[in-house]
Amino acid sequence: MVSCHHVFFSGVTNQTHLVYGAAWIRELLEQTSGQVRVTLLPTKQFLAQDAISLTTAAQFLPASDRLDITSAATARHRLGADEVGYLLSVGSVGLRAWSQLRRANPLARLRVIITDEGLGSYGNAAARRQAWLREGRSNRFATMRSMVGAATKLLGPRNYFLHRETRSGWQLRDSIVEEFQRQQRRSSVSNQAVFLSQPWPELGVVSESNYLAHMTELAEACSDAGLDFLVHPHPAEPTERYSAWPTSPEPKMAEFDPSCVSAALVLGGPSTALLNLAAIHQVPALHCVVADQQSTSELLVAKQRRLLAHYLGEPVNQFEARAAIHGRMGR
Repeated sequence: MVSCHHVFFSGVTNQTHLVYGAAWIRELLEQTSGQVRVTLLPTKQFLAQDAISLTTAAQFLPASDRLDITSAATARHRLGADEVGYLLSVGSVGLRAWSQLRRANPLARLRVIITDEGLGSYGNAAARRQAWLREGRSNRFATMRSMVGAATKLLGPRNYFLHRETRSGWQLRDSIVEEFQRQQRRSSVSNQAVFLSQPWPELGVVSESNYLAHMTELAEACSDAGLDFLVHPHPAEPTERYSAWPTSPEPKMAEFDPSCVSAALVLGGPSTALLNLAAIHQVPALHCVVADQQSTSELLVAKQRRLLAHYLGEPVNQFEARAAIHGRMGR
């Protein structure tokens, strides 16, 4: 008799990762009986972002009398006779966590689930390696992680992703859409065009001066279309960089920020946030690239480009944006 389903949750670096995982955990609660214990495992954070706390996890995971949320330094836990073990891992199997759990439970059946990490989930090993390098990870880390991603297919993990490509196009997993909409819904529309900035200067993709010039052109194009320009800074970059424009009043991720979800238009480079706002909340969106620079789109593989194009259309640079914005807004 199973009395506890013990979920070891690894690889969580932001709130959207919690929501992807929350959708699967909610299904587990609905499909099983007994207690569900979620143990949050530590993960290296991106740039200067703060680690996910238990308080934050509790805000995003399902509220249930049957759900306990804890944290642990490692996954070295011996499962009881009445416990079922799960490794819920963001993006790819957390091999260290899996190894620790397996060593502690050599004969137990361990269920492995991979949740969506965002746009990176739809790339290949090479694209993921480049993304880790752009995040400031070491060459050794990026190489090892890309190798691990290929090797852990042998563990037979279940992919629990938001998007699925079919012959008829891209489809969304309803349970994840509903989980995001539990946090924030698009109930009204403002007159704002919200630019989702990214820490490209910190990652060496584009210089700060070129990035700000790019944004100035976009701001003028939005103003010409009668829209109020607002910047939503990435959590890992300095907000003072954008002192020339109003910035989002709430330090939330874009998918949970009312100013983004209610925007007349969102625009920016290729990102999970831009994709989610368009796909989940149906916010009109524009994929923008910096002219005369290596396109950030060139850092993506074909499947990622198809996914972005499905929801965002083809990318435009800042000098092409004026016509594209008028087209999006029907003006």
